[in-house]
Amino acid sequence: MVYGMQNIVVETESQTLVKALQMCEYDLALGGVLFRETKFILSTSFNSSSVIHGYRSSQKKIHGYRSCNMHPLPAFVNNLSVSDYATT
Repeated sequence: MVYGMQNIVVETESQTLVKALQMCEYDLALGGVLFRETKFILSTSFNSSSVIHGYRSSQKKIHGYRSCNMHPLPAFVNNLSVSDYATT
């Protein structure tokens, strides 16, 4: 458990990131080790976890709850998010 949390829902506006964390499709891609590691952490650190797609309007509601200790995402993850958002 992380900080006493047993269940976690990860919400992102990137459908590509949701796919990458729900399936193995991106595991062998450049940087795929980050997706594999994230899935491993989610499965071993929590009793239950899910990754869901949320729209930008709902994202505004949760920005205030983000930890100030979060590190920026790697550039290739940002690129996936931006390209995914541009196609919607």
